[in-house]
Amino acid sequence: MKIINKENWKRKEYFNFFRNTTNPRIGVTVDLDITNGYHFCKENKKSLHHYYHFQAHKALNSVEELTYRIQGDDIVIYDNLDVVTVLLHENKTFKLARCNYFNDFEIFTNHASKEFDKALSQKDMGMEVLTPTHNFVLYSTVPKLKFISLRFSLFDPHVTFPKVGFGKINQDGTKFLMPMHIEVHHGLADGYHLGLFVDKFQELLDNVI
Repeated sequence: MKIINKENWKRKEYFNFFRNTTNPRIGVTVDLDITNGYHFCKENKKSLHHYYHFQAHKALNSVEELTYRIQGDDIVIYDNLDVVTVLLHENKTFKLARCNYFNDFEIFTNHASKEFDKALSQKDMGMEVLTPTHNFVLYSTVPKLKFISLRFSLFDPHVTFPKVGFGKINQDGTKFLMPMHIEVHHGLADGYHLGLFVDKFQELLDNVI
């Protein structure tokens, strides 16, 4: 973890402005081409759910501004961000699961399987994984909806971790498309940085693993 010197920070003015707004969040929804990853997972019997979490997290970590967090009076950069995701329980409620991220897909998917199964076996919803340090990214999948927009609940206007939503995968000719929504704290990042993330995410999906 590294603390940013706010006095010399190029985003100081923007941060001070947006942190005092009612809803300091900016978001965008796009369709991603997941064709190559879809076929890779099907042919190799891999979890597509794990796959797009893995690639999204790798893409997000490539944009420094998306790793910024507000911690007390400081702006910090985390070297390692965990994956927190919303899982559908068999009774159609949801559980929150948290797992470490590994830059190797096989290691990641094996670890994620264990942690996700553990979360689904718990009685409570798992809110304790949303720690105050915010050294994670929150993901959620809405597999029944091909959405063109998405809005997350704002349980705290000072939340600084990105929120990423994945929607229903639909076939369009030979392509498989997946809607994806991302929201970030506008004091820490702008639309430009969301564009960098989306471009990198698509690049990783195209190249599979």
